[in-house]
Amino acid sequence: MKIRRSFLLKALLLPLLGAAFLLMGFQQGMSAIGHRHLKLREFNKAIESFTMAGDKKGLGLVQIKQRFYKQAEKIFKEIGDDDGLGLTYLRMRKYDKALTHFKKTKNHAEIGMVLCSRHKFKEALEELKKDNNFTVAAHAYMGMGQHKKALKLFERANDYSGQGLVYLAKRELGKAEENFKKANDISGLGLVALNKRQFSKAHKYFVQDQIGRASCRE
Repeated sequence: MKIRRSFLLKALLLPLLGAAFLLMGFQQGMSAIGHRHLKLREFNKAIESFTMAGDKKGLGLVQIKQRFYKQAEKIFKEIGDDDGLGLTYLRMRKYDKALTHFKKTKNHAEIGMVLCSRHKFKEALEELKKDNNFTVAAHAYMGMGQHKKALKLFERANDYSGQGLVYLAKRELGKAEENFKKANDISGLGLVALNKRQFSKAHKYFVQDQIGRASCRE
């Protein structure tokens, strides 16, 4: 009798577990798609994917990317996400608040980024030794004017926007433009046009960048 009950229980649970695993797979897949759209600055599509995945952190990241910091702060407070709040305050230049949240999660990469933002580049590099984050370390070297080291690290991280910034600083505008195009970095392309004194073109890029961020307010 016990064996029969156990068999019936398994028979009832297996379809439910299968459905649960399918749902988890769907949510993870939609979240991954959302991050892809976010990277391409396709904000409406990113919001749609993150909403379908129930990924509130992803929705908060979209708000940060669009510079809607109050909305991002609200989302991350609701889900109790210290890293998300740290990123929000970092973008708002509220560095003390950002540090408080990043220290809670021992996020050495972002602590390093806060220190970079405060021009404490050597301290940032010391912090980054604990994490091996190439992109943030590259920004630290950029701040110290060590472009060669910065470029090597940006290349290791496959960070085309970062590589574009190095070439822009070195006044190699062709290479800067090439990398910003690979990264779909509209504001970077605007900076290149500005350096080329192509003011009308630069204006169009910066307007496009603003429209891209504002398109999800509706």
